[in-house]
Amino acid sequence: MNQYTFRNFFASDHEVSWGILTLTPLPLLSLIITPVLPFSYQIRCGISVLSVILNLIFAFYNGTKTGKFSGLLSMVLIYFSFLPMLLENPVYMLAGNVLFIILFFFAVYLSSSMQYFEGYLVKKYFRNVSVALHVFTVIILIVVFTEKDVTSLLLAIPLTSFVFSQFAFVRWSVSSENWFNVFTSIMYITIGVAVTVLGVEFWDFVLLFFSVAATAQLYICRKQHGSAENWWDVFMSHPGRVLFSSFFILCLVGTVLLLIPAATSKGDISFIDAVFTSVSAVCVTGLIVLDTPKDFSMFGQIIILILIQLGGLGIMSLTTVAIQTFGKRLSLKHETVLTSMTETDHKTLLSSLAMILKYTFTLEFIGGAVLIVLFYRTGDSIDEAVWRGVFTSVSAFCNAGFALQSDSLISYNNNSYILNTVALLIFFGGIAPVIALSIPALVMGKKIPLGATLALWTSIILIFAGALLLLIFEWNGIFKGMNLVNKLFNSLFQSVTLRTAGFNSVELGHITNPSLIIMLIFMFIGGSPGGTAGGIKTTAVSILALTFWANITNRKSIVLQNKKIAQSTVNKAVTIVISGFIFWFLSVIMIEVTQQIPTRELIFEVTSAIGTVGLSTGATGMLDGVGKIIIIVTMFAGRLGPMTLFTIMSGTGNTSGTEYIEENITIT
Repeated sequence: MNQYTFRNFFASDHEVSWGILTLTPLPLLSLIITPVLPFSYQIRCGISVLSVILNLIFAFYNGTKTGKFSGLLSMVLIYFSFLPMLLENPVYMLAGNVLFIILFFFAVYLSSSMQYFEGYLVKKYFRNVSVALHVFTVIILIVVFTEKDVTSLLLAIPLTSFVFSQFAFVRWSVSSENWFNVFTSIMYITIGVAVTVLGVEFWDFVLLFFSVAATAQLYICRKQHGSAENWWDVFMSHPGRVLFSSFFILCLVGTVLLLIPAATSKGDISFIDAVFTSVSAVCVTGLIVLDTPKDFSMFGQIIILILIQLGGLGIMSLTTVAIQTFGKRLSLKHETVLTSMTETDHKTLLSSLAMILKYTFTLEFIGGAVLIVLFYRTGDSIDEAVWRGVFTSVSAFCNAGFALQSDSLISYNNNSYILNTVALLIFFGGIAPVIALSIPALVMGKKIPLGATLALWTSIILIFAGALLLLIFEWNGIFKGMNLVNKLFNSLFQSVTLRTAGFNSVELGHITNPSLIIMLIFMFIGGSPGGTAGGIKTTAVSILALTFWANITNRKSIVLQNKKIAQSTVNKAVTIVISGFIFWFLSVIMIEVTQQIPTRELIFEVTSAIGTVGLSTGATGMLDGVGKIIIIVTMFAGRLGPMTLFTIMSGTGNTSGTEYIEENITIT
């Protein structure tokens, strides 16, 4: 990589070599397709695109160190040069931030990313021409939809890219001795240059047709000359990338469906509101900018419910079971990724996923049946009771917090049966099925796995401690006017829902400051691993608490149930907590700078989003477009886990056999 010459670069097997050549006209193209922007921003677009191309060349010509340094520097400068324009338009802000985050992580982990290019993308000439053709297709589509007057500059830009992409096709055809493709490619170049230079009408569609035809020929011959790997293997080979890509696609599909006029009662909603609702549902958060029962039609509510179910249950669980149902087998690579995500072994993967589905649908069915009866007894018609019961059951089990009542469950705060049913669904949905199925053994005094023990006892302690503290601080606050029984049940319900679900049976806008602090801590902790809950997880908190106790009692290791907890587990717990705090802190700073809302409400909102809780003191409805985007990103990060985002561009990791001398550092 580091010993390239320009000659090697142009003759390289790397697909990016011809891909970069195909990209070279883009700086000029950016000046043409941005007429709505001020001239200064048109210039910035051209410089930005040129910078990206140069950094690609630096990365593959001079090595990753130069590419990483120049890439990070140029990205930061480009971002801040466009920041004024991004702040003016929420859509630009969303697109700009997503693009910046992706490119930033790619640049930071450039060495690892280059390994993926080498491993998956540059094995054959096939990959070389594939990228070149796809890049040109994007360029010509931009030209087609720009609808500008034909000029010599507009003709030269796509023609240059077209020639480079077709030369890559010729090179691959010669190497594979496919003389028919060589002939057709030369014909494409000849006709394409002729119709463009002569200014024939629909010249752009002719170039597009030739590019698509060449791509089709390429894939027809793939089995004989191409690699068996697919471009999506870069995403499917890493658990973090699997989670990111699957949730991102589901959020995107949900957004498109919610934009359908039939999904809303008024006929349409804004793009940002559709994104916000979709992400909140998929990430089982429950924060809303629109009133679910009033602003969404039955069709829209069904879409939201499906997004909640898919997001809470786990897309990969459904996909894996579906693949097996249709008689297909998982590849060993994908099976390895799934086992690392579900913390099972290869032998029990399918049985574990089947158990998850059975556990989920059984409890949702039982909870839904009970709630249907309870809602019917409160005065709902049979149709209303059925839909409200099913929706609430799924939303509660998935810890989503969406409700078909504008005031959540406040109107039922004197109905202990409804509150307790929802609380039980939240609890059993917030812990892993394996942990839940260990409860009978724990009650009978039998030993259960250490992880299940920590998760269960931490959850129980947090539930009753939270209920007691809320009862103390809100006795004459939000619980004022209730009788003793209702105070007890509402405090217990709020403690359960507080850590991840987002339902509320009382108005939270007037909670006391001590209660606010308690809520922030509990929302940040979240639920247990393996369930539908968010947060840093109960097991991480319990591990840190045990580490603290071991240190102050001068113990060298953590021993529980005659088992020693691995140091790697302690390190992971510390990493999860610190990464969560870093993301929380950055989100608070960003939303504080951009929103004219009291800090108290903003901190509560961000913590609720990153813990995928969904509780709000009323700040959600006051957010502008930029604020909504910040919360959208925070909800998405909270569902995946900040640690996942920090490791998403890393490899699977290699352990070095080198041992180093230990050094003691004074820290007190």
